[in-house]
Amino acid sequence: MTKVSTYLTFNDVTQFIIDNPSRISEIMEVCKEHRLTDRELAILKYIHTSFQEHTSPSIAKRFDLSIQASSNYLTNLFKRGYLMRRDVGDPSGGIMFEYELTHKGFKYVK
Repeated sequence: MTKVSTYLTFNDVTQFIIDNPSRISEIMEVCKEHRLTDRELAILKYIHTSFQEHTSPSIAKRFDLSIQASSNYLTNLFKRGYLMRRDVGDPSGGIMFEYELTHKGFKYVK
């Protein structure tokens, strides 16, 4: 049985559906998992083009979001493999991450 790749093009998916109609639900799950919202894509593009630090507070300010909402977007993109992060420490003593694109994230902003 052929494994569904998570890096299929539209034409690949179309051909795979034609060849494997019984596996449509599996394909839909893969597509759903890798689909980006407009806001997520905008955040990735901003991180790619901006030369400032990319932390929850800086993204929140740029996109007029709460810091919590910004953190949720960034954490989700990190967990899905679009961003990498490093702990830069929060001046108040908490945890703060700075984010950069991964190769997977870079593919969406070319």
